[in-house]
Amino acid sequence: ELSRAIVGALQVKLLPQEQAAISDRGTTSPEAYDLYIRARALHLAYGFGDSEAAVQLYRRALAIDPGFGLAWLSLTHLLSNLRFMFPEEYGARWQEAQDAYRRGSALRPDLWETKLAAINMAVWENDWDSIAACLRGGGSEFDRGFYLATLGRVREGCDDQLEQRNQDPLSLGRSFILQLLLDA
Repeated sequence: ELSRAIVGALQVKLLPQEQAAISDRGTTSPEAYDLYIRARALHLAYGFGDSEAAVQLYRRALAIDPGFGLAWLSLTHLLSNLRFMFPEEYGARWQEAQDAYRRGSALRPDLWETKLAAINMAVWENDWDSIAACLRGGGSEFDRGFYLATLGRVREGCDDQLEQRNQDPLSLGRSFILQLLLDA
């Protein structure tokens, strides 16, 4: 409702896909959505303490609305990233990430976040064919560069990640991944 009011006040014409995006939040619970938004902000900060707080907020949102597919997929993404960044602390949460992926992808197979979660899961299972198949579908919504590098296409991955970082130069996540690739 708030999004529609803002668009109306600005007298902006939205395309049909943009109208769908502002109307579909994935949950009808304002409390679950608020927890999700706060978790997402912490998630994108990529700090250990922030990430742990984000995991707790995602769990709280999902306790309120277990049908919130986007929250399940975001939890999958965060847990798989934490397994990469902090393997000693997060290896035990792999089962939780797998369960979150199954639930989220069943609820929202239409989202690009589902593709991202599928790639994250495939990375940890060393399923290179699945990663390559997902990347063939395109999509600049996620850090393709990182996944291209996992396939041994490091130069292409660096170029792709640099382009994404240039589109969002203030993103710490994009810069972090670019630095990982440049160090490879």
